[in-house]
Amino acid sequence: MRRALAKALPFVLVVLAGCGADDKDTAPRYPIPGCESFDTSPCDITTPACQTRLFELAACLHGVEPGDMPPVTLMSENDFRSYLAAEAAAQQPMPNQDRWDAANEVLGLVAPGGLDTATEIDDTVKAVGGFYDDQTKTVHVIDHGADSTPETSCPVLLHEFVHSLQDREVDLTSFRQMHDATYDADLASDAVIEGEAQFQAQRYMASMLGLDPKSVDWARFYAEGIASAEEQIAQAPSPLTATPNSYPYAWGSRYISLGWAATGHSGVLDLFAEPPADTQREMASVVARTDDVAGPPIAAPAAPAQLTFVGDDALGALGAFELLARSEDASAESIVLDWRSDHLWIYAGTNAAELPSTTVVWACDFKTAGSAAGAARLVFGGQTEARAVGSRLVVAGADDGSSVDWAFDALLSP
Repeated sequence: MRRALAKALPFVLVVLAGCGADDKDTAPRYPIPGCESFDTSPCDITTPACQTRLFELAACLHGVEPGDMPPVTLMSENDFRSYLAAEAAAQQPMPNQDRWDAANEVLGLVAPGGLDTATEIDDTVKAVGGFYDDQTKTVHVIDHGADSTPETSCPVLLHEFVHSLQDREVDLTSFRQMHDATYDADLASDAVIEGEAQFQAQRYMASMLGLDPKSVDWARFYAEGIASAEEQIAQAPSPLTATPNSYPYAWGSRYISLGWAATGHSGVLDLFAEPPADTQREMASVVARTDDVAGPPIAAPAAPAQLTFVGDDALGALGAFELLARSEDASAESIVLDWRSDHLWIYAGTNAAELPSTTVVWACDFKTAGSAAGAARLVFGGQTEARAVGSRLVVAGADDGSSVDWAFDALLSP
């Protein structure tokens, strides 16, 4: 499913509270730099006064005049489930979707049945706090019963208000369509959308919890948030479905934070005009934004005549992390930062029993031969084989167990 959803942010609240906040009912609330006149205490988001205050604060944090507030609705979990089911039913299936699903299983990125729509909907209902619908221009907040409090709901509403302000400036629908050519590019650009909204919500939450936003150890905060997101991805049965609910928020907010002090709103608009083309750039930006390191494209291998090309993609450094991190080896993070380029190819065939078969080939170039060799050792995929020659890694497999030596010969030859 195409995501336009924001998580409920429970981890953010825990980490910020651990940075030194006193009891939320008695702690003084420090102003947010640049928006000092705003009351940042939590409020009842069902009231017009609370909604108006948070929308005006979101506009101040984003750096624009508020204008008209978008419609806001409170949606029950059941209504949200129905909304997601209708959205899934209305989507046109991607050509050869069954082959793509099979390829992801071969790679170990998806557990068998991990792409079941009902399961995805159930997981989404549990995890999501709200979303902005850029078709109806409406903000929705999910009512999770006892788990929905002013302290959790206010940051979600502010986050979604930031999306509505982004949409007025750049047209989020068009932005997504312009930057979704590959898995890698899609997540890298989504990290700009979600990263800025998350960053503004984090600034608000610090003040709401009684912290001084100017004194928070933000470097530690982002390090802990990303470490938690990496653990989630590594331990998920289906990393491919877990990643979109963590990467754009954890890495994206850090990426935005690294340039906000210098460029603010104008810098965010620059990122919307020209977002990072790959996830490596965002993942490697720890204390400052790094430069692009993408290498030359990798030529497709010549497949045997009995295989039919189905489609291709680029997984990027983040996809490499998904493949390596399940080994739970701490070196996976540093290895993927040496990513330089990659490409994925999927082929359809027929096995000996004349049943459909799927073959997948992934080639990745790293900065060094050591990183390629380390990656080959860590690849986690029950139906694949990994080989490295020089700085290139090739991972290949077929769901019917047929030989993929042709892929290794083509992509690893001198």
